[in-house]
Amino acid sequence: MTVIEFGKRDAQLHFWTVVMLILVTLSLAYGIVTYSAIINVRHDLSQAQKTVAQAQVANAELKNKLYAMLDSISEGSFAQEHGLVIEQNPRYVEMTSLVSGRRP
Repeated sequence: MTVIEFGKRDAQLHFWTVVMLILVTLSLAYGIVTYSAIINVRHDLSQAQKTVAQAQVANAELKNKLYAMLDSISEGSFAQEHGLVIEQNPRYVEMTSLVSGRRP
């Protein structure tokens, strides 16, 4: 006796078609979300690079101001203003026992 089952093959074909459509749709959605995230990261990176460049410019300007202030102070006038005396023959403390590793 032959049993004819109509529509069983068609149901399997429809099932796999639906599964493939769902996978393609999810893949497209994942691709769009990933692309958007990459674009956001690139934008943030360019903003960070601009911020770093501005900070470098500000740093250079501050260094120029500092060097200008330090250059305007001459050694002699600074010492005279603060009551300091320039030592002509300074003597320094030497600690040979600690430097060489020998004990006294």
